[in-house]
Amino acid sequence: MNALSKYVNQWISEVLTGWDRFWFKPSLPHTLALIRICGGLMLLYTHLVWTVDFDAFFGANSWVDNRTSQLFDYANETCNVTGTPTVGRIPCPEATDHNRYGYLSYDRTHQFKAFTAYTLPLSWVAITAAPTFLWQSGLPYQQQRNFTIHGDTDTYFYTKRGSSRLPNYYELDFALEAVFKPWGPIEIGAKGEVFNVTNQQQVIDNARISLVPNQFFGAPTSRNALNAPRAYRFTALVRF
Repeated sequence: MNALSKYVNQWISEVLTGWDRFWFKPSLPHTLALIRICGGLMLLYTHLVWTVDFDAFFGANSWVDNRTSQLFDYANETCNVTGTPTVGRIPCPEATDHNRYGYLSYDRTHQFKAFTAYTLPLSWVAITAAPTFLWQSGLPYQQQRNFTIHGDTDTYFYTKRGSSRLPNYYELDFALEAVFKPWGPIEIGAKGEVFNVTNQQQVIDNARISLVPNQFFGAPTSRNALNAPRAYRFTALVRF
């Protein structure tokens, strides 16, 4: 029993020693630096090759564009797009490529962020006020409907991709902090924060709205589609 216990203790010690040696033992950085340099040169070479004829690789008329790649999967197939308005049975390459080009769902045309803070040092306490401001374009969306191809799910776009867009919105947050140093480097204080000061609650998530072409198109499908309402947070601070 003592031999087993000794073996287990020795094994654990070796594992911990190896872990410490691998992560924390100082060593020369030359090998890692060389790997990083070579990796960067490979990425640079790849991007330089693309720039020789960028449109041929990624353009609308590239060697293998979206429509051509889909022909390999469903060249002679027909797809049935049901629902209202009815599309019916059409060639699958036409169904998967219809209105496919446009703004992607995460496109933000404009975005502005401002972060600022001001600290007022008093004799026994330091007070910091920190407002933040965000303004950005709404996300794009379009009328669409899912359909199946041999068990796989694809999307038919009734309107051009990204042809509609959620409203632009802004959010103002504010934080106020007070700290003092009772001794040495230790700081003790309190912090209060207000998120969404103006309580803006409009639709900001294009993944939680109705995209089916009917009277509910663009309407939110859950509370999470809207910006979170005004919220408060209070924090006790101890820094050292």
